[in-house]
Amino acid sequence: METWDQAALEAYRRYLMCNIKKLSTEQKLFFVEKIGQETRYVGSAIYTEMFKKSRKTAGEKVMLVLSQLGGTIDQQGMLQLIGPYQLDPTLAPHGKFFQLFADTVRKAFYKKKLRNQAVHQLRMYIDRHNLTYIRKKYGGKTDTDESALNLYAQTELGRKSLPKEPARFHNKFPKTSSYQVFVLGKENRKRVTPDFHAEFILDERGNFVSQWNVLKEREDKRIESDIQAYELTQEFEFQIMNGESFNYAKRNNQEHVRLDSWPPGKYDHNLRKAIHQKWRSPSVKQFNYQADRD
Repeated sequence: METWDQAALEAYRRYLMCNIKKLSTEQKLFFVEKIGQETRYVGSAIYTEMFKKSRKTAGEKVMLVLSQLGGTIDQQGMLQLIGPYQLDPTLAPHGKFFQLFADTVRKAFYKKKLRNQAVHQLRMYIDRHNLTYIRKKYGGKTDTDESALNLYAQTELGRKSLPKEPARFHNKFPKTSSYQVFVLGKENRKRVTPDFHAEFILDERGNFVSQWNVLKEREDKRIESDIQAYELTQEFEFQIMNGESFNYAKRNNQEHVRLDSWPPGKYDHNLRKAIHQKWRSPSVKQFNYQADRD
């Protein structure tokens, strides 16, 4: 596993010194242990401080995160995160670390296509984190994922709902059907955090559309990536093909194409690649851009 550099370790030391000055001996011991544990939560306050102060290059920082999360590509081409670090459960979808990490990826791949399978697929684990955050924190107070998402927007962002984005690429349909039959009148809708990074796809009933609704986690905590382990129903494939995708770019521009839109065709896991052959996206002419609603 890759390790922190001296600048990051010095940031850790300063963080401790600034926060324990007025604590009792017992409190200091508790605080040091607590902060030590939080360094293994990617996106926690102490982790973010160390990440910012590290003098590693942007590319090295990106790989540091993947290494600490235990990122490995399995035989089916799927990224597996096997620890010992994990994403901080308290990190919100609009959290500062996600903005910082996306900025670091943009620097690492400045004016270049994102040609790294692990970096590309890390986005899907950020997606899982974000969906879990919304459902755990707000799902018990609402009837649908959409209501929970709106409650998150109102509570943490001070707005009625999240910004809309066109959802054409999240309304794929089977090649054996047609846009008019499969999609028209039942369009999925897309919502993004104001920084454009986190996105959420909602179906006509207000439920999240996501591969995380159908992918299985094995007893060893790895994600089942063998296509033979799944029953390839239309609903299963729908969830795999039309779900959300964390964006490294800040807006819908050419950088978004290079970092977010181009990589899936080359670097998605084999399960999604196999299903993709049976589905298509609606054309610009076909897609009903007025289908979104409040």
